[in-house]
Amino acid sequence: MGSKIYEQIVDRHIQQFVGVFSEDSSVIFKDDKEKLIHPGEYGRYREDACKNLLRLLLDKHVNISDGFVITADNEITTQCDIIVYNSDVAPIVADGFARMFPAEEVRMIGEVKSTLTRQAFISALRKMAENKKTILDGRGKMHYCQNGREIETYDTVASFLICNKLSFDFAKLTYEEIYEGIDRKYWHNAILSVEDVAMLYALNLGDFSPKVKAALDKDGINTDLTIAWQYPTYTQKDETITTHDNHIYINKDNKYRHIKKFFAGIAVCCKDVWIYTFDPVQYLDMAVPTIFKT
Repeated sequence: MGSKIYEQIVDRHIQQFVGVFSEDSSVIFKDDKEKLIHPGEYGRYREDACKNLLRLLLDKHVNISDGFVITADNEITTQCDIIVYNSDVAPIVADGFARMFPAEEVRMIGEVKSTLTRQAFISALRKMAENKKTILDGRGKMHYCQNGREIETYDTVASFLICNKLSFDFAKLTYEEIYEGIDRKYWHNAILSVEDVAMLYALNLGDFSPKVKAALDKDGINTDLTIAWQYPTYTQKDETITTHDNHIYINKDNKYRHIKKFFAGIAVCCKDVWIYTFDPVQYLDMAVPTIFKT
């Protein structure tokens, strides 16, 4: 059923987010000829609007920043507009301003953009996928699975894109085309175009193997269902299911529905992601070899 009080509070914050992200930023940072002035501040203004709403909706055991992610293998991502990381770690500050985060402490990364052309949209998603690959491939030892769920799908770092508008017919563009040559596990989890659509995934329970469907039927779960999902795949044990597109378009009767669906999706990702352990010794390459084994 949900809480009407909480929903009203969230709607109020979303209204403020939309006002800042889509309306205020254009008025404040564009001149009479619609030419952008102070582009750096323009970008930060929007990023701050996203971070403020994320702080309301995400788990309180995380902090939100921007910066770079580093690994013990001497890899580094390009700059990320949003980094969601474990709150019990402090960023490593370089040169007084550049914030670096160990890959093991990062739960989500995000990109924040204005109006995107087709090519800019593709470039943003591919850049994010490369950053996700750097983080996932560079992590050390896994610490624990949140909620006790050892579903391999959750062994990831969530990634998302927020923009104001898409200036092309995105329905004609497939993810297979966008991510050509990039493994599906590095794809985005969610995309929000504030003035258009939220793009997530859908999991068709009918795609499971007969063995899994029989187990679901035994538990009383209808395998004819298609459920909303936040991941490009579902992987558990030896079975991987490819998900489908799930576009939630802006609705004039419920104009914030797509925004709430987007933020709900990434909030779930933040809770589900497996937690890894940052080991400074590994980052310093000073690990002591194991001599005795039990």
